[in-house]
Amino acid sequence: MSLQLGISRVDITPEIGGHLYGYNPYIFSNSVNDPLEATAFVFSDGDKQFALINATLVAVGREVSDATRKAIEKETGIPFDNISICATHTHSGPSTKYSPGWGEPDTDYCYGILLPQLVKATCEAAANKTAVKMGFAAGESYAGINRLEWDGNNIILGQNPWGVFNPKMVVISFKDFDDNNVATLVHYGVHPTSAGPNKEITRDWPGIMTDRLSRETGCPVAFLQGPEGDTGPRLSNGKTIGEKPNGEVGDISYIYEPGNVAALDAVRIYKQIDTYLDVDMDYIVTEVKMPVDKRMSIEEAEKWIGYFERNEGNDYESVQTRSIDYYKQIIASYDTDFEEVEYATIEQTVLRLGDIALVTSPYELFCEIGLRVNDLSPFAHTLMLVNTNDTYAYFPTTSAIPCGGYEIALFLTSRIQPYTAPADWNYIKGTVENVKKLK
Repeated sequence: MSLQLGISRVDITPEIGGHLYGYNPYIFSNSVNDPLEATAFVFSDGDKQFALINATLVAVGREVSDATRKAIEKETGIPFDNISICATHTHSGPSTKYSPGWGEPDTDYCYGILLPQLVKATCEAAANKTAVKMGFAAGESYAGINRLEWDGNNIILGQNPWGVFNPKMVVISFKDFDDNNVATLVHYGVHPTSAGPNKEITRDWPGIMTDRLSRETGCPVAFLQGPEGDTGPRLSNGKTIGEKPNGEVGDISYIYEPGNVAALDAVRIYKQIDTYLDVDMDYIVTEVKMPVDKRMSIEEAEKWIGYFERNEGNDYESVQTRSIDYYKQIIASYDTDFEEVEYATIEQTVLRLGDIALVTSPYELFCEIGLRVNDLSPFAHTLMLVNTNDTYAYFPTTSAIPCGGYEIALFLTSRIQPYTAPADWNYIKGTVENVKKLK
């Protein structure tokens, strides 16, 4: 039986005036530059069904994600574990997750707009599947760049032309057996932060790219965010976010710089697809087992609280708030029934479509992790999908941790029992083992 694919797209734009998530709790939208959207892909192969839902949001928190997946399961019969909700990670969309330092989720939006719209899209996609064949091609795009810049004293969010960067862009195209285009996916790893802390709702640079490729193909195009933890858009101002001539941060016009570059590259790569095959589908719902260290002592946690309360060596208010909250959680854990463990698990789903494997991750992975997974995988392309079914902030390489910086601060305050070093290799090893189960 041929691979079956159903697809549906819905509008998920919030009302104007809501908190825009990604920088701090004080940014509220005043207009819509381009509407936000969610696209549901429902794949089936015989009695197997899998739903991949792509939303142009910064993330979808665990509570909202789980509630949505349960509602979809009830309406469609697709098992909860066979539903993955991934976010493009635009920093100019509504708040869909609580995080100390970044603010509360917009629950009215999450349950009044987002959840019902994602259910609607998935139901429509599941009810309108057609037999498809698949083709793909890969090329390079330099719309992005490593963003861990050294300013002589600290790692800042800027541009690092000699830092690790993965330029690979993969375009996956689906056609029916009359050669009509059905849907297209683009996988690439770069933060959608071009607009900076602006007040316009926008998909950021990926929206420019997907709109252009959609005009080329005549079908819906969705962007799958790859490992982007240490990559940002390659902007003409030499930074990772747009800013106005007077130095005020936030300028919507910057989304067009990397957006147009990525658009041209995506169209070029799409045109290189010359073979479409009748492929099969398989998947596993699994986890990666990660060894963890013991939690720090109350005394050490108290010292760190004092450090951050004095705001020593910290330029980010959100990081300061998050860090203080984290160390308070550690202290509080000693007054609860918290039990230390030797291992933690990271949920993971691997969806195989022919010779391509799509691997979910709740983290914002550093790009080198994706490169190493792909290199060790037996498939033509193994593509990590970050911010899927939740978001746990950053997951850096072990070599990046001593350098410090924004991403490292968030990683080191993400678990009461931190991962044992080398955490990156443990994650890569477990991921590759899971991927190989589908070969």
